Amino acid sequence: FLRKNDRPQAYHNKNMATNSRHLLHDNSPDVDYADVLIMLANFGALFDKRPVCKRLMEHTFKTGDSAPIRCRLRPIDAHKRPIIYSCIEDLLQQNLIQPSFSQWFCAPVLVAKKSGVYQLAMDHRPLNAKIQVPVNPMPRTDWVLAEFGRTQWFTSFNLSQGFLRIPVRHEDIPKTAFICQQG
Repeated sequence: FLRKNDRPQAYHNKNMATNSRHLLHDNSPDVDYADVLIMLANFGALFDKRPVCKRLMEHTFKTGDSAPIRCRLRPIDAHKRPIIYSCIEDLLQQNLIQPSFSQWFCAPVLVAKKSGVYQLAMDHRPLNAKIQVPVNPMPRTDWVLAEFGRTQWFTSFNLSQGFLRIPVRHEDIPKTAFICQQG
């Protein structure tokens, strides 16, 4: 329940229709889609933009005695540089990243989303190649999908900056560093 003073203000997002269309399957009746848009417009301000990090467990990067990975900065188109600067500034303002002088660093990449918005990502493939992965049995994908049976409705949520929700062991944080033209 919302107290009288807590009633949400309309959440104005010029890309709301574009960003929320994927919430419903293409075969969904338009009335359902309209209801979702109304709900997002009325209650969108209630969603926190900052990622939440639960400390249930910490991720570790077991690299053994590997030498630090040092990736070169890739050429970036002039029109994309301000986008990268803006993304980095946002992450700094939210205290999700901090300046680093790590011996490990990877290269950032901009990924174009379906909506046309760019998302900052890190190319950790060189680091991933050095990680000692424990061998654990995993279920086959086709078996997992078969468990869904005749389910007709699936719900998915794009968790904002989901990778930032996983805490990293303190000793391994330097391995998550990246390089950019700002340093």
